[in-house]
Amino acid sequence: MIFKQLRIPQHTVLYAGPYRQSKTQRKQGCQIDLLIQTKRSVYLCEIKFKSQISTSVIQEVDRKIGAIKLPKNQSIRTVLIYDGQLAPSIEEDQAFDFLIPASELFVI
Repeated sequence: MIFKQLRIPQHTVLYAGPYRQSKTQRKQGCQIDLLIQTKRSVYLCEIKFKSQISTSVIQEVDRKIGAIKLPKNQSIRTVLIYDGQLAPSIEEDQAFDFLIPASELFVI
């Protein structure tokens, strides 16, 4: 359902799952809830289930983007999958490429 929401053809997906990058001397560590990789793009998905989702999620995702090491020819698209009330500025600032309410993932 997430691929459908993001309009990603399933046959183009090279990897989809949680991702963890360990900290070393040359790179920062980070944990990504869901990483979807295609030939040209990486979708960094942050999943939040809270009654109030604050703007701190924007800085959290920005930090992960700065930490993750990817091939140079790939773009990063940001996705927030959420259940709860978003802080108004999250939508207003267009900080995420995709905002997906969790309720939409369960629609047949």
